[in-house]
Amino acid sequence: MKCLIRHILPGLLIAALLCTGFPKSAAADPVRFYGDLDGSGAITLRDALLVLKHIAFPEARLQDSQLDSADVNRDGHVTAEDAYEIFLCVLGKTPGFNYNDISTNGTVWIASDSIAAGAGSGTAGWGNYIGNYLLPDAVIHNTAVAGTTSLTFTQEENYQTILSQLQAGDVVFICFGHNDTKGGTSNKDSSTPGSFKYNLKHYYIDPVYRKGAQPILMSSPARCGGIIEDETTQYHYTYIKAAQELAEEYHAAGVPLPFIDMFPMTLAEIRYLGKDTSYRRYHKDQIHYNPTGARFAAQLILTSIKNAGWDFAKYIDESKLTDPRSYPHD
Repeated sequence: MKCLIRHILPGLLIAALLCTGFPKSAAADPVRFYGDLDGSGAITLRDALLVLKHIAFPEARLQDSQLDSADVNRDGHVTAEDAYEIFLCVLGKTPGFNYNDISTNGTVWIASDSIAAGAGSGTAGWGNYIGNYLLPDAVIHNTAVAGTTSLTFTQEENYQTILSQLQAGDVVFICFGHNDTKGGTSNKDSSTPGSFKYNLKHYYIDPVYRKGAQPILMSSPARCGGIIEDETTQYHYTYIKAAQELAEEYHAAGVPLPFIDMFPMTLAEIRYLGKDTSYRRYHKDQIHYNPTGARFAAQLILTSIKNAGWDFAKYIDESKLTDPRSYPHD
């Protein structure tokens, strides 16, 4: 049904254009948020018509300031898909496309692997400890699943739970990479299906934004084993770089996607303490955390949020949060 609507909608809206006349492109007011092409302060059918007018009639192209607002799905192109998303917003099916000022409500979801979930046998995930440092009204759903990649997580029930229960203002932590190295995930650009960037963008970041919720992208933490002097020898380094580049792409497109770069921070900590001391935070596999390390990682994440001044920082209980560098490692 959804696919049918996507194909029929452009024809219906173009018919409306022909019957009612073309809406004029706005020039006076600046665009206030994504989807508001005419600067009216609201997303309306007129905005969807402006997108289709732009597509159908070369002489009626949108102004440069409107093009960015029209690309509501942030794929770098203005297409009928954007008109469809705007139309859904008009119908009340989505809350809008304001990526710049999302007020968080204290509810947290975690889309990740065993680094956040734990994998048994003495391992511990940071997702099980992050709530220890938040105020009582924060609600944590640690929906991370051990062994998953950025793609296979979408086949889990927990993924469907996130999408079905996610509310505007919720926060979703997104962190993959450790298992993608063995899962066959390619490292092509974000427009190539099956690539790491594509999975993060199309299955996590963009769907969360469309719900009016706040995604927080993270790079995977460093492993304690291997040659710590050369970061490129870390087996998941390719996916670290991909996450970093994807965050930069969003920022370049005007979307201030929160990004916590865990890899360089945790690698710097290993180098600072030395391997022998750092091992005390890790499981014997030198990849997963033990409970002490998981608590450290949770504090590192929240300290990053606090220092960045993101809206979710208002739910951090700073009386419980200590400087991660001084956090015990014994």
